[in-house]
Amino acid sequence: MKGKKPQIFNINQKDFEFDKLLEIQNLLNDGEFQKVIEETKTARIKYPNNFFFYTIASIAL
Repeated sequence: MKGKKPQIFNINQKDFEFDKLLEIQNLLNDGEFQKVIEETKTARIKYPNNFFFYTIASIAL
């Protein structure tokens, strides 16, 4: 285990996921349901392990 470097790129990916989640949440709060559905479609493809995007899409429907 010595010499293994931490995988910093995962932290950056989580930051992007969180930013996208906040952006979609703001759209949902503004009542932009069609945009929420479109944004969650692309987010689900880009971040398939984050189930919050699936939940938000079902709320918008």
